[in-house]
This record gives sequence, C-alpha cells and structure tokens, in this order.
Amino acid sequence: DTYRGVSKYCPYAVINLISNPVNSTVPIAAEVLKKAGIYDPKRLLGVTTLDVVRANTFV
Repeated sequence: DTYRGVSKYCPYAVINLISNPVNSTVPIAAEVLKKAGIYDPKRLLGVTTLDVVRANTFV
C-alpha cells in the first residue's frame, strides 16, 4: 500500500527502504512501481545502515 501511495501522490520521490530484509523489500517495491509505470532504479534504494548500527551496538 505504501508504494501504491508513492506512485500515486509522489511519483518522482526518491525512496529509501530501511526495512528488513532489504534484499526482499526492494524487489517488491520495484515490482509495484513497475506496475504503476514509474519505476526508476536511480530513485529506489535499499539502506543497510540499520544493520550496521545494530551490529555495532552488540559488538
């Protein structure tokens, strides 16, 4: 639903996904944006910094 809203109301937004697992959520978002006809790989990013911060907290 989030990506449908983005495609409808903010089609030129840069999307940073910080949701685990990033390697699964980015392709799902990409498919929704492709169906809406607004997919641009330069504007869809998967951010893994959250995992690094969590790892540093435990180390």
